[in-house]
Amino acid sequence: MRSIAIVVSVMVLGLFLGQSQAGAWQGLLPGRAEGASSVNVSKTTIEKVTAALKKVFVGDGFRVAREDPQGIVFERPARLAKDVSYSPVQGGTWERVTIVINNTGEGSFNLQCYPAIVRDKDQGIFEEEDRVLDLFAGEYRRLMRRVAREI
Repeated sequence: MRSIAIVVSVMVLGLFLGQSQAGAWQGLLPGRAEGASSVNVSKTTIEKVTAALKKVFVGDGFRVAREDPQGIVFERPARLAKDVSYSPVQGGTWERVTIVINNTGEGSFNLQCYPAIVRDKDQGIFEEEDRVLDLFAGEYRRLMRRVAREI
């Protein structure tokens, strides 16, 4: 019985170490964890940019979670397909979209969108955020194109 406990302990430790190593590599592999969509807008102001972002994303069911001059974070409960595929407990998954606003000068801005799926939101150290891969980021690219048209 004791040998089974040791084997299980080693397996759990191996899984834990394997996940932490995979997470460390994820940010180093190009295109693997980015999922970022980017649009450039010109001849506008920061106020118009943030107003357009809020109009489009809030109109699509998101709420503003955080806002500062460098960007806005939007969140909403994940839709059923994402909720089921990312979490064993229905209703435990959220979509979080971080928009970084880069002022490129003379009324021009570069807006970068970083979508993520969040499990165990607001649970402190247990909260997990996984970036949406570029392959699955079409919905967010469409939203960013709508923002550019709005401005």
